[in-house]
Amino acid sequence: AIYLAITTVSNLILMWLERHYSAGVRKGQL
Repeated sequence: AIYLAITTVSNLILMWLERHYSAGVRKGQL
């Protein structure tokens, strides 16, 4: 159960970072 929770949280963080990074890259590109 604990492993599943950690995996879920990790996936959410990775998704958030990917969105944030993608948005930053889009703004950075002129």
